[in-house]
Amino acid sequence: FLGEKIIEQGLYQTLPEIASLLRDRNITADIARQQFSWAMYDWSNADKKMVVSTEWGVLQKPIDVNYRYYAKMADIKPWTLHFDATDIGISSGKWIKPAGMGIADQQGNFLGIISIGFVVEQLNSMISGALAERVKFLVLD
Repeated sequence: FLGEKIIEQGLYQTLPEIASLLRDRNITADIARQQFSWAMYDWSNADKKMVVSTEWGVLQKPIDVNYRYYAKMADIKPWTLHFDATDIGISSGKWIKPAGMGIADQQGNFLGIISIGFVVEQLNSMISGALAERVKFLVLD
């Protein structure tokens, strides 16, 4: 949805508008956060530099995300959500399961990456609540 909005509105080079889209109350509403356990969204440009964060808005200094698996796969397999090894979130600072999706236009030109962090603690709580005491589980890499 977010990738399509970025393309439809031609936002991939207008960072304040991307920041506004990522901060949209419909996307970041408390109920959505409770249901899906993500920390926040980030936008990285075609050079695989994070330039926008939900929490910080437009970054003063871009952050290289090339070391993330999803960044390596983003331009090879765009429009596919790629998960990375559990790690500390770049923008959230929380223990997360990072994931990202490359965004490409209709001609196949790679435009950037939308990334997200699934907060491990919240995932564990959600699974525990859903399964009650009927099933035991452990989240691993």
